[in-house]
Amino acid sequence: MSDTARLRFGDPSPDDLRRDGWKVAVHNDYQLGGYDYTFWLLTKRFPEDGITRAVKGEGRTDSDALDQARLEVAKVTRAATDCR
Repeated sequence: MSDTARLRFGDPSPDDLRRDGWKVAVHNDYQLGGYDYTFWLLTKRFPEDGITRAVKGEGRTDSDALDQARLEVAKVTRAATDCR
């Protein structure tokens, strides 16, 4: 079972997510309207129901984008483990 309490909000690295079993599927840095942005897409297969789920985060910094993904991880993990 995932321990979302160990997620490190504010961290610009996805290492906490990787330790929780999430895989980085896509990481992209880009410019839009002259501003820098970053996008992260992560996936994880949940043994509780065998479904692979995806979460994403997008923002001006890696920390912002990964914190969005961490919020989604908490929601998805709760939903997946509630299905048992």
